[in-house]
Amino acid sequence: MCNFFVPFTGNVTALIKMAKDAISQAGGSFNEVTPTSGNFSASTSLGHITGSYTGDASSGSCTVAAAVSHIAGTYKTDGTMLTVDITHLPLLVSCNTLKEKLTQVLSNAS
Repeated sequence: MCNFFVPFTGNVTALIKMAKDAISQAGGSFNEVTPTSGNFSASTSLGHITGSYTGDASSGSCTVAAAVSHIAGTYKTDGTMLTVDITHLPLLVSCNTLKEKLTQVLSNAS
């Protein structure tokens, strides 16, 4: 459906920790089921979202659900590039918008 590449030289483990911290600071919850999988929920300007993840520092998958639809996809990284393959995207969200937002988050994490 939508795939793109984002330059990324950071540490995926640190990025996951940053996501956990951001969700917690927003009043949400991030629960590890195992060291490489878990679920999360938070209230956002788009409404309440929930999701789940599984993966490690080299590859994995994530699903984020909101009231009307959800975003799902997988990632792989080789230490210099993050490869993202979105398998489900709501009609009103463009692939470019998602790539821009992810690129912005990753640039702030580096």
